Amino acid sequence: MEGLSPALPASPAPWFPGRFCKLLVYNVLELDAAADVFKHFLKFYNDYGDIIKETLSRARQIDKMQCAKTLCLSLQQLFSELVQETGLVYLRSSPLFSRIRDLARRLALTFGVDLIRIREPLVNLHK
Repeated sequence: MEGLSPALPASPAPWFPGRFCKLLVYNVLELDAAADVFKHFLKFYNDYGDIIKETLSRARQIDKMQCAKTLCLSLQQLFSELVQETGLVYLRSSPLFSRIRDLARRLALTFGVDLIRIREPLVNLHK
């Protein structure tokens, strides 16, 4: 027993995001749960950016409309956290607000530049 290595690594950090994203991609979890992953896209881009981008791509393949709603949900959650932390005072000058704006820009770019192809999900999102 002493010579056996443990079945799981000592730290769950390297494999946890991949496993969670796999549950999302295979429809074990609802796509709404991906909002918690997408809102940390910029923060963990260096470590898990490829996993999050692939999850975003697969989520879009599963359901474009639900994926767009999930991205909005992640931005809304971040904005709610900002309002709770700072209140409405100097909201636009906050560094956290600029991070939310940068995240929104980055997530919008994942839709692509072909406006004809992404028109339907964006129109439905604004209804």
